Amino acid sequence: QVGSVMYTFTDWYSTPWDSIDVEFLTDETKKLAKDIKTLNKNVRNYEVYKMLEDTIKAMLTSLPLVNDLHHPAMRERHWKQLMEATSKHFVMDANFNLGALL
Repeated sequence: QVGSVMYTFTDWYSTPWDSIDVEFLTDETKKLAKDIKTLNKNVRNYEVYKMLEDTIKAMLTSLPLVNDLHHPAMRERHWKQLMEATSKHFVMDANFNLGALL
């Protein structure tokens, strides 16, 4: 399960910005969250389970924000404000992808 989630998210990180389908990613992340809930209850005591759960929760929290950032009203000045607020720098070019943002 851990490998599946991490592989899936790593694959998503390479998705070009213009190709991101937030609705699909959200639906798939919810499925992953549901899948890990079906694991044996004893597994929930392991640190790796908690890490996996936190990773999925973080993705579910981030995707609505990605959707907002995908809005056509986003301008260069908005991206600059975001970079200042997050202390993260990225270049909005043809290589910009989900992983560059997250």
